[in-house]
Amino acid sequence: MSEIFCEKFHLLKQNYYDIDQSEEIFDQFLEYFEKNYDKSEYRKRLNVLKDNLIKINQWNKEENRKYTLNVFADYTEEEFSQTYLGLNSMITTRTDVDVKEYESIGGAPENLDWRGFGYVSSVKHQSRFRRCGSCYAFSAVGHIESRHAMKHNITAINLSAQQALDCDYLDLGCNGGDPLHVFETLSEQGGSMRDEDYPYVSIQGKCKTDEEEIEVKVYGGTQLMLNDEDEMKDAVAHLGPLSVAVRFTPEMAAKVTDEIYDGAYCESSGTNELNHAVLVVGYGRENNKDYWIIKNSWGDKWGDHGYVRLIRGVGACGIGNVAFLADVE
Repeated sequence: MSEIFCEKFHLLKQNYYDIDQSEEIFDQFLEYFEKNYDKSEYRKRLNVLKDNLIKINQWNKEENRKYTLNVFADYTEEEFSQTYLGLNSMITTRTDVDVKEYESIGGAPENLDWRGFGYVSSVKHQSRFRRCGSCYAFSAVGHIESRHAMKHNITAINLSAQQALDCDYLDLGCNGGDPLHVFETLSEQGGSMRDEDYPYVSIQGKCKTDEEEIEVKVYGGTQLMLNDEDEMKDAVAHLGPLSVAVRFTPEMAAKVTDEIYDGAYCESSGTNELNHAVLVVGYGRENNKDYWIIKNSWGDKWGDHGYVRLIRGVGACGIGNVAFLADVE
């Protein structure tokens, strides 16, 4: 944490939050996370933040940890689920044409981070301008970016999640969708445009694909069914960053830091509980703990600069069941 941050936003990082200082804390919170509310909404969000401060104080007392405020602190759990999740996948109802069992190749390295190769683009924020459950679009487009970069050995290009959101009529826009539908949609559109040519606005609008501005051609995709995390490790090693289905919850999201997350509060008993789509960009091991490197779409002020290292090998958050693979030029 920088000295400037400590001085200017000192109320945001505390072992115990003084509820009597809630308004001062909230003002620093709004400035740091670049949020703005009118007078009536300000009071409503302040009250939500107070409730969450009480929760954080209780967590720190019970677990002897140092959880602090993050970007979700002014949302209720219900609002969080509507805003930041959004996987409405047909995982359990697909035809054989859409589904493929992954077959391991072998020889995966023990540690791998595709970011170091330049194959992973910058972290995005799916609700940057307004609430939008578009994780599926960012996961799918992020995967296409990486597949294209890996195939041509170039630095990943920022492609348009807004094009995917606008043109995908198989899904529900900001109310959720399916990465495989994004691949199908972009195939029909001729491919994916650059983000700078079709920028993100956090709301579904009219499809405005310009065929002359297509950057990466997409030819559909496949849902990969995985038997376990060892298979997923093999897939990430040989196929590159993968669009993956997981189960995230409000409490889990609030407790993620730059440490390896142990998977508490996001247990999953099967594919029907998977509710979020992310991009797995690598894996590693630290202090005798195996972990996944996961790129999220909740902005770079969440977790570890927009990423989370999730414990690997125990099925945490439902990971290791389903991935989505695009066919790109």
